Amino acid sequence: MIRAVTLNTTFTPATVTLAAGQKFQVIVSSSVSPTGSGFPHPCSAGAAYAAADGMLSVSCPASGGFLYTAEHSGTATLTATVRPSCSPGEMCPQWITEATLQVTITNG
Repeated sequence: MIRAVTLNTTFTPATVTLAAGQKFQVIVSSSVSPTGSGFPHPCSAGAAYAAADGMLSVSCPASGGFLYTAEHSGTATLTATVRPSCSPGEMCPQWITEATLQVTITNG
């Protein structure tokens, strides 16, 4: 089973615990656009990228979002800089926030 974490202005839930080899998916709200080392952009489907100092790997499934795999035990913080997602020429709110997700990985 793959756990789901949503990202709007914050992560929900704010913490996730899983065993090495397990996966979780971050589903990003269409109203925001995240950036940061754990959120590759552009993200090529089928490619895997390192995140959280190699504790996680991340890929971008065709269904959208970001799919993370726990690589080895430890704790990590996944940080996203979040801003509104606006179309060119559209009036856009001027805010930026930082969302953090605490990840604990056990040996299983």
